[in-house]
Amino acid sequence: MYYQNSRKHATGVSLLLSVVFLWLISSFFTNNLLNDPSFFNPFFITYLNTGTFVLYLIPWYLFERNDTKRELTAHTSVYESLDETQNPYTYRRKPMTFRQTASLSLGFCIIWFAANYFSNGSLAFTNVASFTIISSMSGFFTLGLGAIFNVEKFTFGKLLALVASVGGVILVVIQDSKQASGGDNAPSQPALGNTFALLAAFLYGCYSVLVKFHITEEVCVSMRLFFGLVGLFDIILLWPFLILLHYYGVEKFQLPSTNRGIAILLFNAGITFVSDYLWVIAMLMTSPLLVTLGMSLSIPLALFFDIILRGHYINFTLIFGSLLVFAGFIVVNYNQTTHV
Repeated sequence: MYYQNSRKHATGVSLLLSVVFLWLISSFFTNNLLNDPSFFNPFFITYLNTGTFVLYLIPWYLFERNDTKRELTAHTSVYESLDETQNPYTYRRKPMTFRQTASLSLGFCIIWFAANYFSNGSLAFTNVASFTIISSMSGFFTLGLGAIFNVEKFTFGKLLALVASVGGVILVVIQDSKQASGGDNAPSQPALGNTFALLAAFLYGCYSVLVKFHITEEVCVSMRLFFGLVGLFDIILLWPFLILLHYYGVEKFQLPSTNRGIAILLFNAGITFVSDYLWVIAMLMTSPLLVTLGMSLSIPLALFFDIILRGHYINFTLIFGSLLVFAGFIVVNYNQTTHV
């Protein structure tokens, strides 16, 4: 059993490393798109990226639809044997029904879309390094909300790590704001971009806790059905906002003006299609907190790419702030892995 758990955990960590790399690439592509004055469309980008999830309904319908029904019947006796005092969400072993999965997908879709919208909006106003560092606070929102809903244990060590991380974020935000007045490559509106990134981090914590509260293992739900319904709800419910935003001049409903821009838009949607699915699988194989905090690995990579590709000047304050955030993550990650 220990070997199986360790192997499962290692697989989850491997998936996480893949997600870190894919999300970092996606961040730079999105930043490139939104820095084009003729194509400021964070809502449309989010709508397209999330809408691609509907494609997961195709393999679910072809390969899993009947299997889901058989598994639901086979697990009925196990589910009914639970003690009445147990939380059916926390101790769920019976696969979720189609209606239960649809209900969870609807709630997840709304929070997920809002988080990604603020995330994409942030990239229009600040650089990728600052966005990545501030977004990494999602792990601490996950910890705090998880403690409130009794799905994560809040310890003093984790609290100290949180304080260190917040201190690092403050240093990064201050330094990033100072860069706004220097050079062509400076962030356009760093305060607004950093605020959007912080809102995205909070919402990421919300949906991590939401999924953890309702799903304990990947066998409890068909992930293809779950993600497919998220994409379907996105397409059906959110398209009117595209028209409203276009009508009021907030953002035009249009494609990029160049073939290169269209290629980047579609490639970025493909990255989201793969990486977000792997993220949830990695979370279920390890834990929401560990996976969320593991995204801190993207911090030094983001700093490196900003220096090489964007020509951004990274001084001691920004490096020290990122190290504080990274140190906080190491402490919490170590605490988490000792209980695997």
